[in-house]
Amino acid sequence: MGKHAADTAVWKALADPTRREILDLLRIEPRTTGEIASRFAVTRFAVMKHLKALTEAGLVLVTRRGRERWNRLNPVPIREIHRRWIRPFEATPADALLRLRNVATTPSSGARPVSEKPAHPAFDVVTTVLAVTIEAPPRRVWDAIVSETSAWWPRDFYNHAEPRAFVIEPVVGGRMYEDWGNGDGMQWATVIGLKKGERLQLSGELSADFGGPARSTQTFVLAPDGDGTRVELTDVLFGRVSDGTAGCLEQGWRSLLEGALKPWIEEERHPERPATVA
Repeated sequence: MGKHAADTAVWKALADPTRREILDLLRIEPRTTGEIASRFAVTRFAVMKHLKALTEAGLVLVTRRGRERWNRLNPVPIREIHRRWIRPFEATPADALLRLRNVATTPSSGARPVSEKPAHPAFDVVTTVLAVTIEAPPRRVWDAIVSETSAWWPRDFYNHAEPRAFVIEPVVGGRMYEDWGNGDGMQWATVIGLKKGERLQLSGELSADFGGPARSTQTFVLAPDGDGTRVELTDVLFGRVSDGTAGCLEQGWRSLLEGALKPWIEEERHPERPATVA
């Protein structure tokens, strides 16, 4: 789906009030399809049609657990619309005229007006949500993420020409870092939450050299999906975030999960070693 078609699908999905109410429910927490249907007077079939439209627009992510269908909000498409259609107009002359009108129509207290805050605050929040299904049980996927990171981590994702390893220490307070040898390296993040085999949460700093300064929290959730595992990633970056950094986040995580982790687990193929052509 092209960018124009994707934007159209999001706008159409948001135009319906019932779909907006569904998103309001999912903004609080993930819910099963049955639970969502119970909140509305319409039929379950009608609710499922609304959920299908939201899923096709990328606004809802779906996970199956046994016979249950769990629905989660994906805020990324809404965030992209905000960046493209709302933010560019925040500091326009029309906005200044609206502020002037508010001053002119507000009864004077005799005090001089104070200066306005900058139209573009230094603080921003960028959320990336991705999901990938890997044909392996959760325990195998977990071991690959935390114990075999060096085997599938792409070389062009390192910050050193000759790295020794990429390490994730699977304990609370553990480090996610590049090992360059001789005590040198770079720490990416710290483990702040852990449930072995199911959930890994990290927090790290993004310096100005890499598009910050900002702080990032990444949460990986592993759940059975048939005979495989669904890996869901939520990356929240907040601080002074450059547009270039925001645009690269989804592409970078997709390269890591779909282009590196998945082929390593399913085919034992290193990202620097392309599949053999018969």
